[in-house]
Amino acid sequence: LLLAEIALSPPARARRDAVHRRSLIHDRLVNEDMLWQSEADIDLIVVVARSMLPHFEAFSCPKLFIPHGVDTALLNQATDNPYATKRNAVTVGSMLFDAGAIRTLALARPEFTFHTIGSPKSVFPTNVIQHDEMPFAQTLPYLQHADVGIAAYQRAAAAAYLADSSLKLLQYKAIGLPAVCPDFAVGDHALRFGYRPDHPQEIVEAFDQALNAGRSPVASKDWSDVAARLVEASLG
Repeated sequence: LLLAEIALSPPARARRDAVHRRSLIHDRLVNEDMLWQSEADIDLIVVVARSMLPHFEAFSCPKLFIPHGVDTALLNQATDNPYATKRNAVTVGSMLFDAGAIRTLALARPEFTFHTIGSPKSVFPTNVIQHDEMPFAQTLPYLQHADVGIAAYQRAAAAAYLADSSLKLLQYKAIGLPAVCPDFAVGDHALRFGYRPDHPQEIVEAFDQALNAGRSPVASKDWSDVAARLVEASLG
C-alpha cells in the first residue's frame, strides 16, 4: 500500500491517503506491518477510490472517499488542433498499458489514427503513432481534439480502484471526451464504455459506442477544491 502522510501539529495527527494498491504497482514505499502497528496514531483515512474502503474496515477511525481533482483552468483553455488526420483516438500513460487493445482497435478501425502518449513502445499497425512522454500542457490538445479517449488497462488484482482514481479517465470526463476502458474501470461514471480485456469484439464495440456518444463535459472538482476538502476533513 502506498501512502501519503500529512502531519498536523500541535498536537501531531496523521492522515493516511491511500493512493495506489501495492499489488498493482509493486512498490513497497511503506511497510504494511508498520501501518497496522501505528493504527493508534491514525485518526482519519482518506481513500481516492471507493473500492479501497474495505481494506481499512478493521481501523476504528473515520474513513472518507475524496477523489482526485483535475486542473480545470488548464483543461478549459483553448488549444490548436495537433492532428494531421481527420479521425483520431488517444491514450496517455504507461500504467498497466494493454498494447493488445490498441492493436485490436487499430486493425479494426483503419480509418482512425491512434495516438499513444508516454506509453510503452510496441509493434503496432501503421495507423498508430507513438509519442514520447510530454508535459501535460502539451498533451492537452491531443485530448481536447480527439474523437475518443482510451484507457487501455490490463486486468490486475484490485484494478477496480481505477474506476475512481484513473486521472486520464477523470480528465476525459471533465472535457466530455467519450472513453473506452475495461469493464472494471467504468464504475458509475458517464461517457465510459467498457469491455472485457482479451475480448476483441467487445473492445471494438465499446469504441464504436464511444464514437457515437457525442461530447458532454461533466463538472469536475479542481485540485484546489480537493485540497480544501482534505484540510477540512483533517481538522475535523
